[in-house]
Amino acid sequence: MCPVISVVIPCYNQGRFLGEAIESVLGQTYPHVEVVIVDDGSTDDTPVVAGRYDDRLIYVRKVNAGVNAARNTGILRATGEFVLFLDADDFLRSDALERHMAVALAAPTGVVFYGGWQEVGEQGQFISELSAPDLSPDPFQALVQQNLPVHCFTVRRDAFAEVGLFNTRLKRNEEYDLWLRLAAAGCRFVAVPGIGAVYRRHAGGITADKLAMHMSTLALFERHLVLNRGNPARVQVLRDGLRLSRLHVARCLVREALGDSGGEAPKAPWRRGALVLRALCRDPRVFFYDFPGVSRLYWALSFRLQRWRSRPRVNSE
Repeated sequence: MCPVISVVIPCYNQGRFLGEAIESVLGQTYPHVEVVIVDDGSTDDTPVVAGRYDDRLIYVRKVNAGVNAARNTGILRATGEFVLFLDADDFLRSDALERHMAVALAAPTGVVFYGGWQEVGEQGQFISELSAPDLSPDPFQALVQQNLPVHCFTVRRDAFAEVGLFNTRLKRNEEYDLWLRLAAAGCRFVAVPGIGAVYRRHAGGITADKLAMHMSTLALFERHLVLNRGNPARVQVLRDGLRLSRLHVARCLVREALGDSGGEAPKAPWRRGALVLRALCRDPRVFFYDFPGVSRLYWALSFRLQRWRSRPRVNSE
């Protein structure tokens, strides 16, 4: 008999999108699917939307404790051999689970299976499409350089007994933390060809605040530096990731100071200056990315200095 895959959908006040997420799972070409909805204390119409599919899914309502606790509740309630986590505002293509399970059955030593994804706007308008990156031969190093949306991954449920559940103390990047722990534990990551996950970008999405996300990534890498302190190779990979994250944070601060972050520009000059100073403390290289005039001046001076040093010397004797 083909294995069952449990799709865990945590939902907090995303009733307007929840129906589309549920329909995308119930309409899969792979038939052996269990749908677990974890209502994290929603105050909107989430219970009503989930109730429309009452006989085709498992509905669990709990006191609001965040998406991590909701996903953990779903893992403990799920009975499938595999688990995929789908946020309530995202959805899957109709053949996503079939392709994931075909690869899983062909790779019995695989633990984590990941595919490509498409990004759409709030109303479903196409933005971009990205194929699954190559995470071999070192998934840990590859993941430090790039995170993937949570519903790109299918995980063998028994792997959670080895690495643990989602960290409920994290407010952002909780799935990133889990992928890194799975990779550090030596779990095999296997790519799934094609596009299966659809990620919706909208104003209410948790990844909308880029500065907060980059700050969260900094904290995550610092945490994993401690967890991997006995592995020099991983420590070096994390330090490289920290340097890149500091640059991302610095660029976000500069863009906020210049009013290019998409939000309202700070009005007080001292506030703009403070943001630029914070950016410089994070990573001075930000000047060469977001202040083109400084970059041109630097290279012009460097060129002149190089010419001066290489000028013919006149012998005075």
